[in-house]
Amino acid sequence: MYKKIDLTKLNIEDNYLPESFNGCRILHVSDLHNCDFGDRQEKLIQLSRQQKPDYIFMTGDMIDQYHAGMKQACLYIRGLIKIAPVFYVTGNHEWEIQEEVRRAFFSFLRRSGVVILHDEIIELKKEESSIQLIGIDDPYAALRKLGKIDDSLFAKYFLKRLSILNQRKKGMYTILLSHRPEFINYYSKEKINLVFSGHAHGGQFRLPILGSVLAPHQGFFPKYAEGIICKEDTSMIVSRGLGDSLFPVRIGNFPELLLVTLYKK
Repeated sequence: MYKKIDLTKLNIEDNYLPESFNGCRILHVSDLHNCDFGDRQEKLIQLSRQQKPDYIFMTGDMIDQYHAGMKQACLYIRGLIKIAPVFYVTGNHEWEIQEEVRRAFFSFLRRSGVVILHDEIIELKKEESSIQLIGIDDPYAALRKLGKIDDSLFAKYFLKRLSILNQRKKGMYTILLSHRPEFINYYSKEKINLVFSGHAHGGQFRLPILGSVLAPHQGFFPKYAEGIICKEDTSMIVSRGLGDSLFPVRIGNFPELLLVTLYKK
């Protein structure tokens, strides 16, 4: 399965997009889970380079609590930073992994020039215009505070952080990087224009007619497993991801890189 990588090209049209961002190309990378794609990740790096993105967004789970270490993730990221500016938010595995590995990985990202968005909002500028980029940590960041897995408390903590963070918006076109697609109702409530997510692994197994079978935190036949999903004025892009985790097999569901092009409608 891992000899093939699907490159999925998606277009987003939005009236609110500033004119200077018309045609902006974004490479969306998610859920590598420290998996291996050839010698020093060259196959993956080459495919990423060929897309000539303006920005690269990583939406978490680049490392994995079940796949030891961080070598493959670091090799890929070393290639990515030579292509375009890289912006990163955490997934759940970055918080579930051993603390020393997490600290070492975050340190590597910073030294490499990757912009880590820990509940932060920044501006991306092109010519005379700007858009806002929000990055929020995965709900499992609360592991350090709660000390145990409690998805209900994690969700409340996450949504409170999102609301507080969103209050800092300045009325510009806003993109959110967030690992979890199952919170789309809240992204829409916060009036986010565009969301990039992962986590669902495309449903892990994809069957004819039935489609996606199972996704973390969505259960069987998940609604938010891949592609573009719209809720009122919010569009959400969900990557099927590159790797696997607890389930080491993907059926009918090749690893995926996403190239998203923004257009002013």
